[in-house]
Amino acid sequence: MDEIQSRILSIFKSVSKICNENGLRYFAINGTCLGAVRHGGFIPWDDDMDLAMPIEDLAAFLEIAPSLLPRGFELYYFGNIPSYSHIFIKVIDSTTTFIEPSELSYPQRYKGVWLDITPLSAYPASKHQQLLFTMKNTAFSRRTAASKLNISEMSTPKSRVAWILQQPLIAINRRTNPLDNWFHYLEGFPVNEPLFHAELWSPENPLRMVVPSACFGDYIEMPFEDVAIRVPAGYDKYLSLQYHDYMELPPLEKRRTHGQHGFVDLQHSYKLYQSGTLYLPTKP
Repeated sequence: MDEIQSRILSIFKSVSKICNENGLRYFAINGTCLGAVRHGGFIPWDDDMDLAMPIEDLAAFLEIAPSLLPRGFELYYFGNIPSYSHIFIKVIDSTTTFIEPSELSYPQRYKGVWLDITPLSAYPASKHQQLLFTMKNTAFSRRTAASKLNISEMSTPKSRVAWILQQPLIAINRRTNPLDNWFHYLEGFPVNEPLFHAELWSPENPLRMVVPSACFGDYIEMPFEDVAIRVPAGYDKYLSLQYHDYMELPPLEKRRTHGQHGFVDLQHSYKLYQSGTLYLPTKP
């Protein structure tokens, strides 16, 4: 475990403590679930952690976390960062700096090392409701991108056209945050048993994140470095859907990190770089 991972693990311990003491559910997902199962901790080249919380538990967490997180740990999400562009939230170590490559030119997006928490919502049972649900979430995702990002950040012609088409709606609803509306919409789909499917929401690729509800019906605890972490009871099916042969290591060229080609400073707060007290190193 390297120093970045150690800092992230400290965030997790605080988040886990809040969840355990307040009856809030969470699950390790993505590379964190895979790391627990395959490595007993972090994937060696990983530099973040991913959790999922049922939408109703995440709403409760957002209410209580500001007063319960230790000093130096902060919520970093659409509710307190105007430029934030994701439906999932982050808990960050504000005494550090971790800037991804795409953020280097945007000081308002600087942050510290983090842990991600994705909302887990129910997924409608009928085909008609599923279609409406997908269309609604796709619209929220596009409106978020068009209001939070620049057109130069759109990676495809299709996304650039969608960005342009959203601008009149954004001008009309300038005072509303599409992520607030998106989160409130998902609150209408709480994760209660029985349910047909569960949905892990990510604006990057929402349709990929539909998983059978049996995967998240319960959890089991697994060792993760020097602590225990909750993984979905149906982790084998979940990881197989996500990664296929998940016990096989990927080739070296696919072992990427968020910080690669970005900037990391574990000794100083990102706020010092935002304010101009400290400066990012210039490229030679």
